Amino acid sequence: MPHAFRTPNTRHDQTSNAAGQAHNVVRTKMGKKSASQNVGTDQLMKRALVLPIAKRIAAGTLVANEVQTVEEYTVLIESLGKSADDPFEMYMDRTAEQIEMVKLCLKNKAPESAAVLLFTLIEAEINQAIRFVMGVRGYDHNAISEALKDMNVKTKLSIILPLLDVTVEDRLKFTLLELTSLRNSIIHCKSLPMMDYDAGSKGDDYSINKSKAEKLFERTNLSTIANDLDNLHLAAVKACPSIEEAIGLVERF
Repeated sequence: MPHAFRTPNTRHDQTSNAAGQAHNVVRTKMGKKSASQNVGTDQLMKRALVLPIAKRIAAGTLVANEVQTVEEYTVLIESLGKSADDPFEMYMDRTAEQIEMVKLCLKNKAPESAAVLLFTLIEAEINQAIRFVMGVRGYDHNAISEALKDMNVKTKLSIILPLLDVTVEDRLKFTLLELTSLRNSIIHCKSLPMMDYDAGSKGDDYSINKSKAEKLFERTNLSTIANDLDNLHLAAVKACPSIEEAIGLVERF
């Protein structure tokens, strides 16, 4: 397997390192620079080829080892991207920049906004992992979008990802399920007032949600969440062996 675009995590075994290298190819890390500045243009072009080639390998319409000459490779490349059903594709890794937005909310004493942003990030990454695996296995993007639209988070975690052979860290599951409840309370706020009566008192909805968010972030490590999301995408790549075959083919030319 060719050199990765990010340093592999040494705590993974060789199989995970190979998956990590593949993960770094199919997901382009976003940062302060543009994608083309973070990664050379030639590498971006190669990355865009990997997924459509992997789909053909997975479908059995292409055998990577049978592409032996530059002419054969050129014919293959020229056949790609002819329609929306067979596009060049590249997934973006926006975890780091989104985590910074969560931190900014916390710095500005808005933990409830941070909770909504963090929920949005984690669900988006789960959706991306599902779309990635289903896409490589030949499902149409419109069909995937329709399926995701009608699925709640619990279904994605407990049914869809296991069916796709994609594992999720337990702590990420627990955090997401807790965030789901909190996020729903925040965005569907019923605006109950603060109440005071002989037997006691009760805070208003805003104060209660803010307090819950503060407590959640007291026990939530954002670096751990980022690492768990990386592991989620590593698992998605490992569930698609044709990705590594496609990378090997592209790197040969």
